[in-house]
Amino acid sequence: MRLALPETVYRITPLRWLLAATVWRWLERESGRPEPDTFGSPNYAYGKVTDLHPDLKVTTETTETPYVCCGYCSAAMACRTARTGLSSSMGSTAHGIRNAGGRPHDNGNNASELRTGSKEAHNVTLKSIAISEIPNRLRDGFAVTVGLQYAELPDYLKVQGNDFGHACCLFGWKESGDYVGFFDPLWPQDARGAWAKWSDVKSALWSDGNHSTTTVKLSEPDEPEPEPDKPPEPKPVPPAPGYDVGYRKGVGDGRNAMADEVFASWIAPAAQHAAGRWNSAKWDEASWVQLPLPLKAVVESGTAPEFDKARWAASLWLN
Repeated sequence: MRLALPETVYRITPLRWLLAATVWRWLERESGRPEPDTFGSPNYAYGKVTDLHPDLKVTTETTETPYVCCGYCSAAMACRTARTGLSSSMGSTAHGIRNAGGRPHDNGNNASELRTGSKEAHNVTLKSIAISEIPNRLRDGFAVTVGLQYAELPDYLKVQGNDFGHACCLFGWKESGDYVGFFDPLWPQDARGAWAKWSDVKSALWSDGNHSTTTVKLSEPDEPEPEPDKPPEPKPVPPAPGYDVGYRKGVGDGRNAMADEVFASWIAPAAQHAAGRWNSAKWDEASWVQLPLPLKAVVESGTAPEFDKARWAASLWLN
């Protein structure tokens, strides 16, 4: 019996609970027991599933016989999209789900046992989901475990020619073309998932009640924050002009530095007189006079003046 109602029906919460507890449980089927004659990987007709977070790869059931752990391996793959630290190997992750679900090794599974085992073994919640809800769950970044009829899958996904109940994991969605990421436990360990047309996968699915979805997902790591811009280096400050670099430069610097506090301190009040001349003799014997210059000033102008540590040209410094 194939039951698949529109997604809008399942948005009515009481009705959804009732279906999940009664009709969907009654519709659950057994998956498992394919023949051990797989022939490797699919042909990846629409490409390999890459660039998802997390970077999911296949957990295979083909490392031991009989092949009865397709559902548990599919649930293990779904759990790895919801929780970190889980191994990709069947023995480490899938068998724990099988043991917690209550089945011995030589049996298959149903959807309820996968939900029970995932919660008990790895604290990952899987909830029952309708076929019509699967695309949106995949768009939102969640994983889905599905029960299906193997013979009804498209040839590009098959690695066997037999017909049996089977379980796989879906993860990833490409809007352009409506492709789903398909992960089959019959493929080799750590094989890439294959992009498959949703319509091809949907036609092989069992009825509502045989599919489950994760309820949490791993967030992508934060991008590292960019380094702050370095502040610009300060421009070098040019040195202040010197006052002891010679007569001509001294005159120019002096005229340009009338507001300079140090320079202004050298100027006696008499220097403001337009007709005054500075006596170039020793500082402590200097005086301001009117023309003609006295004989003493003329004589002393021939000696080198000393202004503390500064040395000035031994001539007149005119205003």
